[in-house]
Amino acid sequence: MRNVRIVEGSLVDGAMIAPIKLFINVDNRCNLECIHCFSASSPIGNYHIPYSKFIEIIDEAYEIGVFLFVIGGGEPLIRGDIWDIVSYIRSKGMGVSLTTNGTICNDEIIQNIKKYDVRMNISFDGKEETHDYIRGKGGAYRNALKTVKTMLISGISPTIRFTLMPMNIKDTAHMISLADTLGVKLKARRAKPSSRAVKNDMIIKAIDGEYLNAIYLLNDSPICGVEDIMNINYGAKESLLVSDSDCGAATRIMFIEADGRISPCSFLRDEFWSGSIYT
Repeated sequence: MRNVRIVEGSLVDGAMIAPIKLFINVDNRCNLECIHCFSASSPIGNYHIPYSKFIEIIDEAYEIGVFLFVIGGGEPLIRGDIWDIVSYIRSKGMGVSLTTNGTICNDEIIQNIKKYDVRMNISFDGKEETHDYIRGKGGAYRNALKTVKTMLISGISPTIRFTLMPMNIKDTAHMISLADTLGVKLKARRAKPSSRAVKNDMIIKAIDGEYLNAIYLLNDSPICGVEDIMNINYGAKESLLVSDSDCGAATRIMFIEADGRISPCSFLRDEFWSGSIYT
């Protein structure tokens, strides 16, 4: 029998009474330094959300009706208390989705993923040479691939996340083939105009033949889900629940940056950010 949680609150026209998903960057430290990173994370990142504040956020999220925490960074698995955080979220009956670069994996991580039933997402940026260049470190592709295989052997089925940029559009077919060979799902989206993606000109600005071909390939693949990119088929592959648009900002999602700033979406400009968890 499933447990059902009833959340009370005033209805809001065109939106949920609370975010269904809470996106939260737990840290801006990362062992990589990707050229398109929207949070400008790096090995010298210097801010994170303290554990005590996290507990407050989790309690409040439960009270208002959040169903899923989507954890990112930085690299979330760098945090020594990440599994304490995940454990507390799960103790409240909320789900956890965690995105990692796949370079950190050990027996403890595997066991905790299974223990807490965490949805795992691993980022890939194309073929090995492309991926390692974008990630800023040799061996990043092989480590991520090894992590996917380790998870599969352990009974965990991660999702591959592929971010489309001018320099990796040519690798779209490879990414579909890789996911198909591994037997995992592929989620694709465009790089958003924020932080390093803008600085390093990683935004797709023109709809040309190469881009359209990539979109056709992604739409045609039964293992691929497209997010905020052109859907050439009649109707979306996945139901959008409450909105005619794939954007859930201010209707069903919310975002908290590792420095505590709050926004309807991580990719909105500064004028749309609305306060801090510390004020």
